[in-house]
Amino acid sequence: MIVLNTLRLLIRQIAPEDLNDSIEHRTDPDVCRFISDPMTMQEVKKFVDEHSKSWSGMINEHLALAVVLKSENKLIGELKVQHANLTEKITEIGFRFNKKYHKKGYAIEATEALMKHLFSEFKLNRITAICMDQNTDSFRLMEKLGMQRSSKKLPSAQIGSVVMVQIEYFITKKMWYAGTVARALSYYSDSQKNNA
Repeated sequence: MIVLNTLRLLIRQIAPEDLNDSIEHRTDPDVCRFISDPMTMQEVKKFVDEHSKSWSGMINEHLALAVVLKSENKLIGELKVQHANLTEKITEIGFRFNKKYHKKGYAIEATEALMKHLFSEFKLNRITAICMDQNTDSFRLMEKLGMQRSSKKLPSAQIGSVVMVQIEYFITKKMWYAGTVARALSYYSDSQKNNA
């Protein structure tokens, strides 16, 4: 079971009590614009019910993680974990957040915590994520996390009446730990400058 704590967030498996907060963002056309068609309230209830059950970690089984803002005790977004290749230890992640909580750093805080956990505890070799090429906020977030755009060609996806190009981003274990060291050195360097 994955349970993570950051400074502002609690990350844990989605639960039935998250239904109303999930409805808030899963039925919102703005949030869903580059992900999927908005759900009906009944579809959200079915999703929450199904994903509240125990996760076995089998290939292509979707684990839905609630991102809870501690100060409000409110689900403000969700993360996805889905093992793509157990032999090669490759896992796909995803994220979506209530638009009221955009531009506050919550997505990067939550996703970075998840990636750190997956590399350290699941001993992954590679993490991937997919977004639409029009979704600049999504792929900029992935780039901030050290992910790179893959040359892999993915099929187009249709959301509503719009056909979009899907792109894949990835980060390897080696890239992740190199980036961690680089970030730590950067913080240390900045601290030294401030104390000079």
